[in-house]
Amino acid sequence: MAKVATGGKLGVVDVIVGAVLFVLMVFLMRALLDTAVPGLLKTETMYHILVSGLLFFLVWGLIGNFVFGPYFDLMTQREQRTEGDTQLATEKRRESARLQAEIDEQLRLARLEGIRARDARVDEARKQAQQLVDRAQQEADAELKRAQAELERAATAARTEVSGQADSLAALVIDRALSVEPGQMVH
Repeated sequence: MAKVATGGKLGVVDVIVGAVLFVLMVFLMRALLDTAVPGLLKTETMYHILVSGLLFFLVWGLIGNFVFGPYFDLMTQREQRTEGDTQLATEKRRESARLQAEIDEQLRLARLEGIRARDARVDEARKQAQQLVDRAQQEADAELKRAQAELERAATAARTEVSGQADSLAALVIDRALSVEPGQMVH
């Protein structure tokens, strides 16, 4: 953005310098024209030019001080406010970016904490499930051992009973065989 010159008001010195330069130009112009075409500019016309020029510089000073001066001051203030607002907006953007990064970091930490808590609950549930499985396995093993022991006792009892019955049956067969006469069949 272009910088507006500060101090936009015209000073008295500016107006006087402008008027003096104008008067010098008018006299230089008269001298040049009189040498080229003598009597072209009459004295009365010269006075009209001088008065018009001096009025121009007077109006220029007044307009410069009371119209353009405040306008330039207003433009300077506006530019300063704009620069200030731009700097403020830049600072706000930086602050916003910093806060966004801070919020993102807090969200990331909260997500990680949530994941850790979920993993801890899952691990605890797995441990409890494993304990239940282990307890059920132990109960099943104990029941299996009791059943095997019961079967073993039943098998031993059955062997003992079968052995005893076999002995009595053998004795009975032997007794009958001995009590049968020769030539007779044993039933």
